[in-house]
Amino acid sequence: MERIPDRLLCAPDAHRLEHMSAAAFADSELIRTTSWARPDLWFIDRQGELLCGCVGVVWRRIVADGTPVRVGGVASLVVAPEARGAGLGARLLGRALEEMRAMPAIAAGMLLCDHALVPFYVRLGWRRVTASVRCMQRGGEVDWTGAAMCHTLVASALDSARTVRLNGLPW
Repeated sequence: MERIPDRLLCAPDAHRLEHMSAAAFADSELIRTTSWARPDLWFIDRQGELLCGCVGVVWRRIVADGTPVRVGGVASLVVAPEARGAGLGARLLGRALEEMRAMPAIAAGMLLCDHALVPFYVRLGWRRVTASVRCMQRGGEVDWTGAAMCHTLVASALDSARTVRLNGLPW
């Protein structure tokens, strides 16, 4: 599995990642119509030239009930159809969490997804965020209408928050 900062991602890989994400989320209007933050870091799994899966990480200082909290935002967890069912998604997500744990200031991993994906993340130890989540979109700050999931690394205001502001585009 490769660890690649976004600024070092080559154009062909960037194009492949965009194509994979568009295909994976083609049936989700929420995901297709949302403007997303660009990840700071990518983990990519490939077999030769074939891109099998990827996950991005966005480093962000969010605000939970008025308290700043540093999170690692999980972005674009995608596994190619031919590579599904072998645990690659879990391994990619695990590698992203490993990176977050290595940074003492990060309190949690957080991700935003379609409601249909919640059972997948729950099986991997993530919990649903019950707080209202606000993010930026065209025209200003809006309520996120999909699911928000959290994987706590250290106790923080995020654990019991009623309102979470992402301070930018969702990831």
